[in-house]
Amino acid sequence: MRQKYLVKRVAVIAVLLGVAILVFALKDQMHWVETAHIAPDPVMVKKVILVGKTTYIQPTRISELVDAHGKDGMLALDPERLRIAVEEESWVYRARVRKVWPDQVEVWVEEQRAAARWGDDGYLNLSGEFFESAGVGLGQAELPRIDSMLEDTEAIYRQLTRFSSILGQHSPQEKGKIIEMKVDQRGAITLLFAGELELKLGRRWMEQRLTRWAAQSPVIMAKFSRGVRKVDLRYERGMVLELNQQGQSNG
Repeated sequence: MRQKYLVKRVAVIAVLLGVAILVFALKDQMHWVETAHIAPDPVMVKKVILVGKTTYIQPTRISELVDAHGKDGMLALDPERLRIAVEEESWVYRARVRKVWPDQVEVWVEEQRAAARWGDDGYLNLSGEFFESAGVGLGQAELPRIDSMLEDTEAIYRQLTRFSSILGQHSPQEKGKIIEMKVDQRGAITLLFAGELELKLGRRWMEQRLTRWAAQSPVIMAKFSRGVRKVDLRYERGMVLELNQQGQSNG
């Protein structure tokens, strides 16, 4: 009887060892499956959808930015960081970015609208904000030029728009269009017009002086047969005219 009992115990122990070995083997397989599920191959960006007007924006540059931010896959791509990077491009005024699953990125852009040239370096937009030209040259006839020794672009652009509004009320024709505005280090302003006419406004009461000139200029220009070259308006009760050599008075 004792021998049969020992045989049964050995059999039970063998079965238990077999079960233990099987459990450990399954555990290793389950760990491998779990690890493979947590770290799948990343889904890469396969298509960039660019929405919006892109006259001066380079689509290839936008694609390069998407590739750089999406190098670790769609899941790792941060739309907000990509948006900031896109808006740092010269001709992009603002942008929006969204993921289009499973493998596309949509980038919406609004292009800068140049309202004035700022020296040789770039342009001002409709809010007076500076942006670099990035090699884009717009025609001189299209935009007024600002040469300023002061750097407050928004304030200077607002001044230009007020001057244009004053002149537009009195001289809507092309000859009343400002082609260049110069601002010195003290804030004194000089305006240049088509036909090489130059107005010196100084740095005080500039709008009042320009309004006075705009109201009187039709009579003055007719009197001197459009031979006026420079007008100095920095006087309280009058102005100083400099005539072209060929300018003749009519009376």
